[in-house]
Amino acid sequence: MPPFLDRLFHRRPREPVELDVHQQLILLTLARFAPCSFNRLFEEAAAIRRTTQADMANAVLRLQADEVIERLEEPGVAQAQRRYTLTKRGRRIARMLPREPKSAMDVYV
Repeated sequence: MPPFLDRLFHRRPREPVELDVHQQLILLTLARFAPCSFNRLFEEAAAIRRTTQADMANAVLRLQADEVIERLEEPGVAQAQRRYTLTKRGRRIARMLPREPKSAMDVYV
C-alpha cells in the first residue's frame, strides 16, 4: 500500500485536549508572539486574569505533556527564561480558540 494511503486508513484516534483558561491564554500568547519565555507568558496571563506562577507552571507542564507546546533547547537557562513555542498540534488548536477565553473547553485534534 502506498504511504499516503497507509496514513489515510491508519490514522490515530483523535484524543481530546482539555484546556483551562490559563492554557488557552498561553496558546493565544504563543500564537501571537511566537517563542516566549515563561515570564512573558505569566505576565500576559496575569494582565488578563488573576493567576499565580504555580498555576502557570502547571498549565505549561500539562501543555507540554499533551504535545501542544515545546520548550526550546537552550542550555544553562533559568526556568523563568525558558522559551516555549507551539507545535503543529498547538497551532491547529490555537486557530480554534476564542480571543477572550472565559471557561474550560475540550478540543479534539
